[in-house]
Amino acid sequence: MAVYTHLTDTLVSEHIARFGFHELLGVRATDTGIENTNYFVTARDQQGISRQLVLTLFERFALGELPYFLELTTFLAHRGLPVPAPYRDRDDQALHLLA
Repeated sequence: MAVYTHLTDTLVSEHIARFGFHELLGVRATDTGIENTNYFVTARDQQGISRQLVLTLFERFALGELPYFLELTTFLAHRGLPVPAPYRDRDDQALHLLA
């Protein structure tokens, strides 16, 4: 799959700062996903620890459909299943319009 939405390092850096990541170390678009654009992001958190993140841009869903998927992955991750759990920002929001 091609990347539908291209992001700049500046935009990614500003976005992940909402979630407590203060230093962007790298961004790489992936060719994974069928209907989404995915980026592998490496960043340092508030404690200076390097973290690997996946930034997913939902390309084909209506905005009203997305909370279901975020809540489902949160539910499954909290029960120990190996699924990506969404990060939440300082206002406890996991869903943002980015590009």
